Amino acid sequence: MILEYLVGAATVSVGWSGYVCAFVKNVTGRELSATWTRAPFIWDEARTICNPTRRHRHLPAVFIVLAVTGF
Repeated sequence: MILEYLVGAATVSVGWSGYVCAFVKNVTGRELSATWTRAPFIWDEARTICNPTRRHRHLPAVFIVLAVTGF
């Protein structure tokens, strides 16, 4: 059950992060860096493995999870 909540919360936070990134772009006119807003791994279906993308964590999603957890 905990794993189900973990996957669900991660999916929702990434979705909300998309809204936050779009909001920042509309308000400021600048996009957030892809280094901080993309996934650190990408799924390769041909080899059925996750490949690193050399990016940092998905920071908007991390902050959203922390904010929701704190409240």
